[in-house]
Amino acid sequence: MPSVSVRTLTVLTLAALAACGDNLGGGDPDGTAPDATDPDASTIDASTIDASTTDAPVDGPPDIGTVQCPTPVPAAQDGTCDVTAGSGAAVLVQGNVLVHTGVYLDGAVLYQGDHVVCVGCDCGSAPEAATATADRHGLRPPPVALLLEIDRRYRAGAAAGTLRRLAPRRHNPRHEAWLPVLHVELDGWELTALFSNTARAHQLGRTHDWVVIYYHHPHHEEEGRATVVTEHRGPWRGHRVVRGREAECAIHALAVGEEPAL
Repeated sequence: MPSVSVRTLTVLTLAALAACGDNLGGGDPDGTAPDATDPDASTIDASTIDASTTDAPVDGPPDIGTVQCPTPVPAAQDGTCDVTAGSGAAVLVQGNVLVHTGVYLDGAVLYQGDHVVCVGCDCGSAPEAATATADRHGLRPPPVALLLEIDRRYRAGAAAGTLRRLAPRRHNPRHEAWLPVLHVELDGWELTALFSNTARAHQLGRTHDWVVIYYHHPHHEEEGRATVVTEHRGPWRGHRVVRGREAECAIHALAVGEEPAL
């Protein structure tokens, strides 16, 4: 079993359970939610960028990266998760599981009280799982660690001027090719990143802050988009966060050793 801190797993479990009944999405730093719809998305025809790999940690346990477990977690029937009551004291949480050395897609966490029994792909085979309450999170967007990595690569490439630039049709009276675009295939996902070119982004001066990431997974037939922004208030101000998934971003930041602002 990979090394996992009790604090990280505690936060992970609380965030997962809260998602069944509450919307974890926070508001925009400016008091208005970024409009992730990009009117020029249909015109994107970017060549694949050979993105560099992430540096490995100097010490500590080996990085497992992103592990795709063999058995997909079925989509939730109601909302973001399904809960099936069990007769035992254990709880089995299924979905995308973040540990500080990587991510298990379609993985699980099995815990009983304060004791973590299992983390990984095969927790369902543990004796405690037979009578555990099952909390199944069947929606499978890319993990926030992957989205934040794409955001980092995109902004670095845009700053260095190494990305292809497009001339947006809207909000671009001079018809300038100013909008960088990045297209990569990573961990089974096809991802396209570009700065938001919406009226709201222009009004608030966020055209070089809000990054819209379109994603598609051919195997799972999952697709959608996410918006990554700089948090401007709260304990994680100054950090990049995925809008609507702030709790997961906090878990990720703690897992990689980042600390909230005082």
